[in-house]
Amino acid sequence: MSQECDCAGTAYGNMGADNCPVIGKVPHNIIVMNRYAADGTLNRIDLTSGTVGADIQAMILTTTVAQNRLFPFPFAENFVITKSETVYETATSGNKYKIKDGIRSFSFELNDKLSSTRMLEQANKFGCTALSYFVVDIEGKIEGYKESAAGTELFPIPMSQSTYNAILMYATDTTVQKIAIDFDQSQYFNDGSIYYLTATDLGYSATTLVGLKSVDTPVVSAITTTSATFTITRPGGSALETTFLKQLLVGNFSIIDLSTGVAIPGGITGFSETSQGVYVLSYTAIVGTPILRMVTTATGYDVPSVEYLDV
Repeated sequence: MSQECDCAGTAYGNMGADNCPVIGKVPHNIIVMNRYAADGTLNRIDLTSGTVGADIQAMILTTTVAQNRLFPFPFAENFVITKSETVYETATSGNKYKIKDGIRSFSFELNDKLSSTRMLEQANKFGCTALSYFVVDIEGKIEGYKESAAGTELFPIPMSQSTYNAILMYATDTTVQKIAIDFDQSQYFNDGSIYYLTATDLGYSATTLVGLKSVDTPVVSAITTTSATFTITRPGGSALETTFLKQLLVGNFSIIDLSTGVAIPGGITGFSETSQGVYVLSYTAIVGTPILRMVTTATGYDVPSVEYLDV
């Protein structure tokens, strides 16, 4: 939406052009973020830390709670960004009166190997909450907005609630399979508040930011007083074949005693991958029968924790 007139101050803009302005280029992908953080405030990127590039990388990881996390989409094709006509009322005199700006709409496609039905399943999970987004362009810049020129935070741009949609487009004789995604920007957003984090600001190109891969909740079996077996799989496209998360190391695992909130005494004392994705973890017998939580941390993956009753 256009900025409201500042009737108490200057009503004019200075239109002298900078020699080297930061200009948005063709979009490469978007980064989705929940509109609101876990504490109920608006999600944002702190620009004062001095480590903004590293901070953004950390905001993708599972060490950041999901409500505050960044979810980069992969490279997308055929971005179409349009804005509908401004709405006016025309009086009987013939005079026109502005009511509101038009609505900006985004659409893009994930093609070929990025268009699996498992990817569609993940993309559809975003439709149930208030969303916002950053745009990443082909120069590796991140586009967001600041509340003022002196602002010290970069906010994701708000989507219009309930407009996000992801659909599967089947392959044809001349086209590959695609996932088509579209949404509207909030109609109350002021485009003049857009700012960028450049690749120089970040210390890297934002096109290198990638989202985590989904993992199924591990299945616990063969629980004894001193061990348990965990089978860890990933969502796959085959209805028969199972995709395993394999070749993890003992350092990828920890077991928390929920009665104390800390790791079990002595930690994990034995470890083996008996077959692909099937891990046996051994530990010293624990007094009583507490509920234990197995936590898996694997680079590039979002592995849910799993709880089970010690015997």
